[in-house]
Amino acid sequence: MLPTRTALIQNAATAAFLLMGADCGTFGMSAPKAFSTQAALGTGAALSTPKHRTRTPLATTEQIERRLSAMGTWLDITLSAGHRPAGLLASEAAVGAIEAVEARLSSWRRDSELSRLNEASCGELVPLSAQLRADLATVDHYWRNTQGAFDPSIGALVAAYELRQTGHWPTPAQLAMARVPAGFGALEITTAGAIRKHPALQLDAGSFGKGLGLDAAMEALREAGIENAKIDLGGQVSILGSPIDLPLSHPAERDQPLLKLRLESGSCATSGNATRSHTVSGKQLGHILDPRSARPVHNFGSLTVLAPTATQADCLSTALYVMGPAAALAYAEQHADVEVLILEATSQSLRARASSGLAGKLFTYESEVPLDIDFHVPTTTVTALKVP
Repeated sequence: MLPTRTALIQNAATAAFLLMGADCGTFGMSAPKAFSTQAALGTGAALSTPKHRTRTPLATTEQIERRLSAMGTWLDITLSAGHRPAGLLASEAAVGAIEAVEARLSSWRRDSELSRLNEASCGELVPLSAQLRADLATVDHYWRNTQGAFDPSIGALVAAYELRQTGHWPTPAQLAMARVPAGFGALEITTAGAIRKHPALQLDAGSFGKGLGLDAAMEALREAGIENAKIDLGGQVSILGSPIDLPLSHPAERDQPLLKLRLESGSCATSGNATRSHTVSGKQLGHILDPRSARPVHNFGSLTVLAPTATQADCLSTALYVMGPAAALAYAEQHADVEVLILEATSQSLRARASSGLAGKLFTYESEVPLDIDFHVPTTTVTALKVP
């Protein structure tokens, strides 16, 4: 089990201790006897340091690595800082930013702002914080941009299929009760707040919450002066600074890396059904639903999106999976800031289809799985590379 978060900076005395350059663990610390709380609090007392103690010069760059849990999944933070105390403070700010988003959007917490909106009576005006208003404006943008393929108003459908339990095939009557014909459009947002216009409308942040959390965390790092960092939140990765190579696994075998993908900036998110599905009455039930048909999406493999922001990558990885491989690649070619990689299982091999901007950014591992890579270009020409 992942460790729960332990606050690093508890008071001014601890902060001063960190600034002394003492060696402390990521999840806990203990001060030497010579540490003076009075001096740290600025009351004028002198700080006594034993004569025999020699301070080690700070390294030019300190590497900070933390592994925690957040939003019901793992959270890995890696960053470089001029000195360790600044790096620890910056990492703590990033964790705090993610926790703030989770407290606002979690549908598992009855006290979250999103839960209060979901539980309000149909037709009731619910005041919104500035942050939630901005979140919902982002949701509205991608709902319109993808013509409804991205639509987090399907909370009732998620419940009807019991996707958070062991799975269930709902009856036609149950589906009819859970569907919202107008989709996200059934949420009226005014200057005074928001109004649910359909009783089945339930917002589920599963398709955009991680993205918002990652963007908030990266902004916190930037504000702290961090220029080089990587944050992995449940498999979605955002970076600052230096490019990195990300391993991409077989859609059905997470422990089997097939490709390395060069991420030069922004964020990378992957959607797929293979590792998060149920078998109900002899049929596979995936966790990705098409909001337009209220039916599970066909499991074709996995789809990865690269985008400038984590929110964009998160929203689009779901939407483009719903739209299917051909439409997803066409979308990427129409949006210069978006790249798409699709891994499709065939009868004898695995096929990789990538948007043209990923040419030169995909590298293969040694693998026994035959792999075809097609780079999609916005013409009638398709370049195919056969990888043994």
